[in-house]
Amino acid sequence: MAFTTPISLCPAINSRLGWNQLNLKKPYIAEKDELMSKKGLIHKTIETLEKLPEDSIQEIADFAEFMLKKNEEQILQKGIETMVSESDSFAFLQDEEDLYNEDDLKEKY
Repeated sequence: MAFTTPISLCPAINSRLGWNQLNLKKPYIAEKDELMSKKGLIHKTIETLEKLPEDSIQEIADFAEFMLKKNEEQILQKGIETMVSESDSFAFLQDEEDLYNEDDLKEKY
C-alpha cells in the first residue's frame, strides 16, 4: 500500500499540524505490520485529508488541536496527582486517631 505526499491544500494548516516536520517528500510505502503504527496512521490520514475540501480540513485541524490540548491537560493532571500522592503534605490525615467508635453511638441501624 502506498501513501502519496500530501498536496499543500492550506500551508497554514500544514504548519499548525506539524506536517511540514514530517519527511513527506517521497511516496511512502507502508509495511504490513506498520499500517496501524503511528507513522502509518499519520500517512493514511494525510492521504484522506488530501481529498477533503479546505473547510473540512480546517475543522479537522481544530479538532486535532483540541485533542492535543486535552492530552496535555491529562498529562499535567496525572503529574499533579503523582506529585500530591508522593508528598507528605497530607500525611497528618493518615495518622489521625479515631475520635469515635461504636460505643459512642446511641442507636445502631
